[in-house]
Amino acid sequence: MANSPSNQPVRSISLPSRPHPLVPQIDEHVSKLRSSEVVSTSVSQLSSLGYKLSILKDLYECLENLILLPQNQQKLMLFSNASSIDELLDGSLRLLDVCGIAKDVLAQVKEHMQEILSSLRRRSNTDLSIGDEIVDYVNMRKKTRMTMKKCLKDVKGLMKRFTSQKGDHENAAMVDVLREVEGVTAEIFESLLEAISGSKSQFHKRNASLSIVMCKLIMYQNEESEEEEESKNEFDDVDSTLSSLVITQKKRICLNVIQAENLRRRLVKLDSAIQDLDEVLEGVFRCLVKTRATLLNISYY
Repeated sequence: MANSPSNQPVRSISLPSRPHPLVPQIDEHVSKLRSSEVVSTSVSQLSSLGYKLSILKDLYECLENLILLPQNQQKLMLFSNASSIDELLDGSLRLLDVCGIAKDVLAQVKEHMQEILSSLRRRSNTDLSIGDEIVDYVNMRKKTRMTMKKCLKDVKGLMKRFTSQKGDHENAAMVDVLREVEGVTAEIFESLLEAISGSKSQFHKRNASLSIVMCKLIMYQNEESEEEEESKNEFDDVDSTLSSLVITQKKRICLNVIQAENLRRRLVKLDSAIQDLDEVLEGVFRCLVKTRATLLNISYY
């Protein structure tokens, strides 16, 4: 029987055109990370970043499993001496450096915040003077912003490079996946660095050209309100509050009870946000190290 099913060619279900189940998962993670509606707009900027970093961690776990598939390792070995793998290894090293620096900056901020909180706890409500801890924090933030600015320059350079490589069909599909993941990682790190840097204090923007007398008058008016306006970024809230207080440092003006409580509340809120951010960032850092180690092992096999 010419038309017998047994005489028809059998088509394998493992055709190259059939993607591995991990590929759609990676695509889904990348889409989520690039979506502007990942979380509710009512969530703070740091909470949103924490959520995206957790997705990024899941993305790298999927990527690691995809790389370890024998067929993909063989494909990557073919590119072990190619410039594309060298660029990926260079990109992974830069992203690791940026992640490590971000972690160090968060640790510095946390340490200085603890000193301020300890100082506030030691003082009575009648002696809430502006201590050196606050000035040290403000100076530290100026230095960290310079560090973040340098890191942002490196990250944007990576993003520009990844964009220029899109549409390069000479590379294996696995190389393109790695490029895509490093590209979206750079985008998330850019948002992270910008959030940690914070914006310049609105108080200083508004009063940069005003006299000292006018600054003190505005501060006095602000002190009359128990509930100060808060932004979506906990770094901005603390930076704005402390920068405003430092203006009175030369006169050694004491904080009133409302100011002290507002400062405590904002410091505790930022401390909690940093704790959550640092935990998930540590997970991302470990994933970056693991993926880089895997690529190095394949490239030098």
